Amino acid sequence: EHSYTELYSLLKKYNLEDVWRLCHNRERDYTYYSVRHDVHTRIDFILTSQTLTHRIRSSDIGQKHWTDHAWVECLVDSTTVTPPDKSWRLNTQLLLNQANVDDIRQRLQHFFQENDNGEVSQTSLWDSMKAVMRGHIMSLMSYRRKMQQQVKEAILYKWTQDSLRYLGIHIPVNLKDIKAYNYLRTVKDIKQQLKQWQSIPFTWADRISIVKSILLPRFIFLFRMLPIMLSHKELKDWQRLLLDF
Repeated sequence: EHSYTELYSLLKKYNLEDVWRLCHNRERDYTYYSVRHDVHTRIDFILTSQTLTHRIRSSDIGQKHWTDHAWVECLVDSTTVTPPDKSWRLNTQLLLNQANVDDIRQRLQHFFQENDNGEVSQTSLWDSMKAVMRGHIMSLMSYRRKMQQQVKEAILYKWTQDSLRYLGIHIPVNLKDIKAYNYLRTVKDIKQQLKQWQSIPFTWADRISIVKSILLPRFIFLFRMLPIMLSHKELKDWQRLLLDF
């Protein structure tokens, strides 16, 4: 009896409702049976905010099969729920900057010192804190984007998200992709060029000159600047690509 009194006192404090009791006001049912004490109790609950109780349609306690607990279910009417167009999420990149972490911690401490005076319910305090901190963090994100844009405008380089190009070599974020960004991409470009040139009536001398002056230098540049392990099959396929031309 004492435990149930504490439980319902806690529910009242946080504006929560016991869904099964809400649907079965004066009934008795149990979710647990103690063989040792030969006692039936209801210790499994579904709790909901008081603001959502009008959406609860039913709640039932099932049968005990494989465990000593019975399952609890509830039916919620979600037909009138309109999902938000865009939910706000914390940009965790902000937390990589220790100055931002210290600022957020200081704001939180100041908020609770000013507002947690015992006169405001915990639910209202929590909702107010989320609204205040969301606004503050959004201002930090806006400032961060503004600073990034200023840096981009001051440094005249082409900004990219997936790779960096230096001296003709693409350096990807994931170094495992370095062959795909360089060798395989070069082969793809050469195949497209060769396909376009197939319809042009080059002489044998013209074709040899194109291979020596345009195509081979691209491979030789990669071999010298990016000496990575290549399979014998890849080298034979590239050789065949040039010989077929």
